[in-house]
Amino acid sequence: MYPDEDEKQADMMIGEAVIALIDGDVPVTSASLLMKLQSLLMTENDARRKKAIFCAIREVRTALSPPGERGQHGTEKARNETSRLLDAVLNDVIRKH
Repeated sequence: MYPDEDEKQADMMIGEAVIALIDGDVPVTSASLLMKLQSLLMTENDARRKKAIFCAIREVRTALSPPGERGQHGTEKARNETSRLLDAVLNDVIRKH
């Protein structure tokens, strides 16, 4: 079970991206996964799914970061950066609707 819905949705978006890569005969690598998630983010119109994709990107980047950067400071920095980007995208989506 997931501790919260955001984490569950982020994992679902990672799964969706992996399936899309496999369906497209693209090797599943960290780089291709991040590129696919970013592509999904750019084409997604639903604000909830955009948030889930941002969370997925953050999860993948955190998992791939060097061990020294996975601590509190590195994670907090990644969260702050992702939060700023997410706020900008969500504000843009809200203005368009």
